[in-house]
Amino acid sequence: MNKRWDGLLRGLVERQRLLENALLRLGQFQHALDELLVWIEKTDKTLDNLRPVAGDPQVIEVELAKLKVLVNDIQAHQTSVDTLNDAGRQLIEDGKGTAEASTTADKLGTLNRRWRDLLQRAADRQRELEDALREAQSFTAEIQDLLSWLGDVDNMIVASKPVGGLPETASEQLERFMEVFNELEQNRPKVETVLQQGQEYLKKADTSSAGGLNHNLRTLKQKWDNVLSRASDKKIKLEIALKEATEFHDALQAFVDWLTNAEKILTNLRPVSRVMETILQQIEEHKAFQKDVGVHRETMLNLDKKGTHLKYFSQKQDVILIRNLLVSVQHRWERVVSKSAERTRALDHGYKEAREFHDSWSNLMNWLDDTEKILDEVAADGLGGNDPDRIKSRLNRHREIQKALSAKQSTYDNTMKNGKTLKDKAPKSDEPALRELLNELKNKWTTVCGKCVDRQRKLEEALLFSGQFKDAIQALLEWLSKTEKYLANPGPLYGDLDTVTNLVEQHRNFERDLELRASQMESVIKTGRELESKASIEDASMIRSQLSELNSLWDRVTSLSTKKSRLLEEALREAERLHKAVHMLLEWLSDAEMKLRFAGPLPEDEQESRNQLMEHQRFLRELQTKEIEKDNTLELAHIILGKAHPDGAAVIKHWITIIQSRWEEMATWAYQRNQRLENHMQGLQVCTILNILYTKYLIYKSHFFYRRNEYCCYV
Repeated sequence: MNKRWDGLLRGLVERQRLLENALLRLGQFQHALDELLVWIEKTDKTLDNLRPVAGDPQVIEVELAKLKVLVNDIQAHQTSVDTLNDAGRQLIEDGKGTAEASTTADKLGTLNRRWRDLLQRAADRQRELEDALREAQSFTAEIQDLLSWLGDVDNMIVASKPVGGLPETASEQLERFMEVFNELEQNRPKVETVLQQGQEYLKKADTSSAGGLNHNLRTLKQKWDNVLSRASDKKIKLEIALKEATEFHDALQAFVDWLTNAEKILTNLRPVSRVMETILQQIEEHKAFQKDVGVHRETMLNLDKKGTHLKYFSQKQDVILIRNLLVSVQHRWERVVSKSAERTRALDHGYKEAREFHDSWSNLMNWLDDTEKILDEVAADGLGGNDPDRIKSRLNRHREIQKALSAKQSTYDNTMKNGKTLKDKAPKSDEPALRELLNELKNKWTTVCGKCVDRQRKLEEALLFSGQFKDAIQALLEWLSKTEKYLANPGPLYGDLDTVTNLVEQHRNFERDLELRASQMESVIKTGRELESKASIEDASMIRSQLSELNSLWDRVTSLSTKKSRLLEEALREAERLHKAVHMLLEWLSDAEMKLRFAGPLPEDEQESRNQLMEHQRFLRELQTKEIEKDNTLELAHIILGKAHPDGAAVIKHWITIIQSRWEEMATWAYQRNQRLENHMQGLQVCTILNILYTKYLIYKSHFFYRRNEYCCYV
């Protein structure tokens, strides 16, 4: 289109030049000059209309094209100007000195001046448009560069990966994004300057001719606003992700610290006490710990909830780590809760046992205190003087106390037995306190029994001194008869060490009572001898018969007491022997189980496997030696069990069951490990042989190929 337009314009210019030359040739100088001046004026106006549109290179290029056509037109008129100048100079020469020549000279001067001005203005306009084009191209290139950069930033923001679930990852992501965001902020003045400069260009330009510039500016502004908005949203999102990750991991670390402390507390807990004051304190401490556990239950649930939320929006590697952390914390939490529940059950069981013993001990001690107070009050009232009736009355009342004391014997025995069992079961730290309670109960029981026996003896002696020989000797005969029946049928005396020791202690108390009765015996016999010498023949015969029966009973009781002492000594020796054998065997079993438990995995090295096998075979030989001791111990236990006291039978049965079960379990374990070691050793030996054979095969193979290559080279 532009080429056709240029051709048309050149044709018109050429046509006009030909017509002007024709006019000149026809002598139309003045008319041609006027026509040329009119054309110059018109061309000046056209140059005035060729204004540069700042910032839009396309419009400026169109204006430059128009200017080029106009410049071509001007250059085409150069011939006409030269022709007029030649004609004018000719006219001036022809009419030199005339007014017409002067007028022609003035007109030529005007023409040449205006022509020069036209040429200068055309050159200035071309330079101005070229400068404007360069500036517009530079400005447009800057806009395009900004648009390209914004496109890259936008793609980077849109194509972002999931946020980090770990503080390190989230912080690193935020730092990387802040580089982009800071770059945006650093380029903000540049973008705003370009937009402002574009607006200034638009103000100077014609609205109808600045469409391209307006479109570019609008595109840049829209792109800039969109990128800024997305960057701000992404920045807020990453900051929230970092905050959530930091809060989660701070909370997780705090919970892990609490778990570590809770595990340390549970690991370092003192064994469950069986002393009432101590276990009550332990229960209160554990209640406080359980309350703390209950408080942290909500923390665990919140951590799981936050961790699950993070897993949905975090990177894959962070999701795996968060899941593993939560699983680890969950398992540790469950162990803490489980151990806390176990501790609660252990404390409840320990409290029940401690409460049973404490209540039994307290009730018996209170009853013994009341009985001792009654005995002390009765002793303070005296023996009743020489009044036989009062002495008999007090003796009968004292026998009621004795009967009540005898009825409490089983309670005392059970309390002492439970206390000793509790002492054996309780931690070592409880042993002094429980031993003190048992000793206190034992001393109180011995004191009350001693006071009771002493009181009876004194009442019987007072009855004798008051002249009631018949009643005194009858009371002594009744006691000896009852004692003879008790000693004649002692029952089983064997058993465990505690049971036999208790039986020995009871018999020693009886022997002390028997020794105290010896003086009463002498007094009764002495009084009887005196009465026999003064009494009638019939009464003397009766007294002699009673004294003979008394001596006979005393001798039998003394003999039975001595016999029981010997039996108890033998039972005590057997109990000590069994106790020592059982505990030595159980201690060895514990050491053997420890060795097997910490033997470690099967070694990969053949020499190490051989060493372990030799060490384990030495252990098996020791096991075979100890098996003889085990059989002897069980044989002794069964012998004692056949003649054991009921209180000791249960303990011995328990020992037999424990020894048999633990021995069978440990022996099975030991022989299974020996079999595994032998199989493992055989496997290692086979692997060694195969490795040797494979090595020899490789050597042979390499030698074969070497020889073959030698042969080939030779051939």
